[in-house]
Amino acid sequence: MADTVPNPLIAVRLLDVSATRALTDAARRRADRVASLLLEQSPMCRAAQVGGSFAKDTARQNTHSVDLFVAMSQRGLLTRRGRSYKPSTVVRQLYEVLSDAFEGHIQRGTVRLRRRTRSVHVVGPLRILSADDVAVRVVPALWDGNQDGVMQVPVHDANRWALTSPRRQVELLESYRSKVPAVCDAIRLAHMWNTRQKLAFRPFALETLALVASHELHGRTDPIDAEAIFDRMLRLVTSVRLERGLYVPNTFPPSEAYGERPDPVGIFDPTVRDNNLTHYLTTRDREKAREAAKAALSDLGASRRAVEGRDVVAARRHLALVLG
Repeated sequence: MADTVPNPLIAVRLLDVSATRALTDAARRRADRVASLLLEQSPMCRAAQVGGSFAKDTARQNTHSVDLFVAMSQRGLLTRRGRSYKPSTVVRQLYEVLSDAFEGHIQRGTVRLRRRTRSVHVVGPLRILSADDVAVRVVPALWDGNQDGVMQVPVHDANRWALTSPRRQVELLESYRSKVPAVCDAIRLAHMWNTRQKLAFRPFALETLALVASHELHGRTDPIDAEAIFDRMLRLVTSVRLERGLYVPNTFPPSEAYGERPDPVGIFDPTVRDNNLTHYLTTRDREKAREAAKAALSDLGASRRAVEGRDVVAARRHLALVLG
């Protein structure tokens, strides 16, 4: 980033949009409550892991759900040929498990269940959270008991499973945050940009991109703020490395097979091998993201210059073009 003076308007935006500690703690307690009930009442549920933005301290004030990955016993979830049922089938079974666990709450009208393609949402006060619009998104996972917490979870855009480690995701981000504290705010900026520009990056892909950017900036003599990390993320999106395959150093690089037939966009899961988090993006998606990143870099620079010139109106206008 050519300009070394942070834009104070970005800090103001982050204060406005970041989830409060009270909301984050309450959302986690709600997920823990759901997990406790499931583990107590259903032998099909073997373990649970809170994930997503509330677990990683990257949630925004308007985040409406907290992720809870529930490891289901594979007994009863295998076909006659010994293969795992499709996620849609397991989600239906998870819905039945939740219906039994919350039967009393559902009858009293204090809890509602909403079945989605890859999860079941638990909505209702549960007597532990004042922000009742935060749902617990219960995601089924298949786990063989490995110590790394690697699970099969439903893929967003297809009725199939993919490997990842929700626990390792949280641990890795915590490790980077201890070295570069601003990484979580940079992820919030990336989410805002992704939403404002109507791009198709999913949360974990943006988080991974932030870790790559943070690694490249770590060791600089000047302080690394969220704007600097976000700036580097945007530059990564504009670079040819986006299709060659971006990965967090000291984790899992793309395999040689990927290099022979690369996807239009490659951002690789740092918790397991050969899981391209952006496999679903097309060439058109990539070029749209590149153009949006170039425009964002221009507008961020214009906003900083306007701040220096004490033209707050122009500074806010340029920033709004990036973050909304």
